[in-house]
Amino acid sequence: DLVNLPLPVDSTTTPIAQHRISTKAYTNHNHKLPINPNNASFSDLRAIGFTTKQAATIFNYRKKGGAFNFREDLLKVYGVDSATYKIISYWIALPTKSTITTNGQIESKKIEINTKMLISVYGIGPYLAHQIIKYRTNLGGFISLEQLQEVKGMHLENFKSLTGSFYINSQPKKININSTEIRPLAIHPYSDWSLASSIINYRKQHGPFKQLSDLFNIYGINETKLSKLKPYLYIE
Repeated sequence: DLVNLPLPVDSTTTPIAQHRISTKAYTNHNHKLPINPNNASFSDLRAIGFTTKQAATIFNYRKKGGAFNFREDLLKVYGVDSATYKIISYWIALPTKSTITTNGQIESKKIEINTKMLISVYGIGPYLAHQIIKYRTNLGGFISLEQLQEVKGMHLENFKSLTGSFYINSQPKKININSTEIRPLAIHPYSDWSLASSIINYRKQHGPFKQLSDLFNIYGINETKLSKLKPYLYIE
């Protein structure tokens, strides 16, 4: 079992900074990339939610040659209960025991990206999960995993690590351009208030749209713009 040992000296912080670190856990939501507890700095351990005592225990455990193979191994750390583990586990770059098959291979457990259960995916913390859900809502649903690159706060490293965690098996929510009000069109990521206003005004002046290609008659809509918007529009 791991024991609670004195706080180690961390070369990444000054003595003053060390003194200012409280004994309470905190979570830095700007820390977007998962860390490996086998080589993470004291500051990184604190940033994802460990207390000073828990981080100290990890440091001393490593110093004695100990290593963490699975995320669940962190439950051995003195003072880490299930509630704390639930918070920090999102930021740990280790497999879970449930993702290891009988032959020792890591099993990829994908989820449908248009469902709400995103924070349980390895590599996604609360901040990024919130941004993905927010963008997904404004879109009406993802139709391609490439769209993840458009999410605020999504870095290339995040994108590369997440694409293997998702699949798409659902249709996006579509907007009927013959009956919609301006707001649903205006807040869509592939539109804006000016374009939405032009679409609504054109419909008022010329009557209902007969086909989506009629949108080419509107200033500001070209082939590139329509190809992005088209999957989210329909005519009735």
